[in-house]
Amino acid sequence: MKFTLSTTILAVLATTTALASPIIEKRQSADPKFVCPSRIQAYCSAPNVHTFCDQTGLLHSDALDICGRCICN
Repeated sequence: MKFTLSTTILAVLATTTALASPIIEKRQSADPKFVCPSRIQAYCSAPNVHTFCDQTGLLHSDALDICGRCICN
């Protein structure tokens, strides 16, 4: 009985954690707080590039070689 209860609790926690991660990532991508040169703004704002500014004002991007010229607000 204890084993089944523990297993169930672990499964629920793992599922909750897995579901929370994409929500946080979407929130960062959906609200860009950075400005780029006009010719790369649309590219760096695309959701699949994952460019965002963290709480300390540091820019993160999967395409930092291109989006590294963007500036956090």
